[in-house]
Amino acid sequence: MTGFTDIHCHILPGLDDGAKDRQMLEQMLEMAYNSGTRTLIATSHYNPEVFHYTVSDYEQRLMLAKIVAMDIGDDLQIYPGNEVFFTSTSVEDMLSGKIKTLADSQYVLVEFAPYQDFGYICKAVREISRAGFWPVVAHVERYVSVVEAPERVSQFIDEGAYIQVNAAHLLGSDGKKVKNTIHKLLKRQEVHFIASDGHNVGRRTTQLQECADYLCQKFGEGQCRTIMIDNPGKIISKKMI
Repeated sequence: MTGFTDIHCHILPGLDDGAKDRQMLEQMLEMAYNSGTRTLIATSHYNPEVFHYTVSDYEQRLMLAKIVAMDIGDDLQIYPGNEVFFTSTSVEDMLSGKIKTLADSQYVLVEFAPYQDFGYICKAVREISRAGFWPVVAHVERYVSVVEAPERVSQFIDEGAYIQVNAAHLLGSDGKKVKNTIHKLLKRQEVHFIASDGHNVGRRTTQLQECADYLCQKFGEGQCRTIMIDNPGKIISKKMI
């Protein structure tokens, strides 16, 4: 199976803790393409207190990524986005256009601190939804409150959230407990997206094929296609899941 859409990756060089330069951007895109990915959303971190870049900086790097992608494959597409570290001003920044939604859709990728209170995350999801956006909770398996009680994820969904998990974590890179948490969510069909969260060409890469093979083996080709192709495709086409 190929034709994956990676909705969460840090390929744009020099903006955050992802790709460091053009060479790494090229390597990350080549890894993604060779691993079956055909569409990527370049979700640089949006956390102005930590990462200091302008809209112009982002647009220049995005154009560079699109140029590099053309040399790798005619069918390799790059779209804009941010991974938003949620704060008290995040919804305002979404409404003002400071934050880039996923592929210019209503979907917005949002993350929290690993030890953030469960109620705080629920409240944030609710605020984003009420503002007219479709929140995608990034790497939900990283939150301690979720690992302690995976059934809580259903409350995020009830508040309007979609759920994303990291491919490498499903394969066990963050330990057995996190892997088991993802398994429980998959069995409950509470995972909408699996993405690379790729940051580099070492430990956190843009490769998705091994994860797709594992997902097909354990949960069936249908669920794999839904999570890694069909659902992400709805972001690109700006349709609600």
